[in-house]
Amino acid sequence: MTDLGNAEGLKLSVRYRGGLAVYVNGVEIARGHLKAGAAPDDLADDYPPGEPEQVRELADVSIPSAALREGANVLAFDVHRSAQPPAQVRPAGGFTEITAGTCGITAVRLTAPQG
Repeated sequence: MTDLGNAEGLKLSVRYRGGLAVYVNGVEIARGHLKAGAAPDDLADDYPPGEPEQVRELADVSIPSAALREGANVLAFDVHRSAQPPAQVRPAGGFTEITAGTCGITAVRLTAPQG
C-alpha cells in the first residue's frame, strides 16, 4: 500500500464452511457463525437442518482504512470447524464416510472501487 488515501472503499467477500473471524493487521473486521472471543478449540455455530451446501458467506465487508498501513498489510482468517451434521455421516463398508467438510475457506474476493 503506497497511498492510504486510495484505500477507501475496499470490500472483502469470503465463502467458508464452519465459522470465521477476519483480521487486517491484527484488527478484527468481521466475524461469521462464531461467538465473540472464541478460543482456538471452540466450535462454530451448528448448521441448521436442511442447509444443503454448508457454504456460508460474509459478503462485501468494508475494510476500514484505519486498519491499513503504508507498506505491506496482512489479511488473516481464523477458521473454526462446526460439528458434523448427522446427515453427512454414514457407514460405508466398515468405514465411516463423511460427505462434507466442516471448516475451510472456499473463496475469497477483495474488491476496490474503479480507479
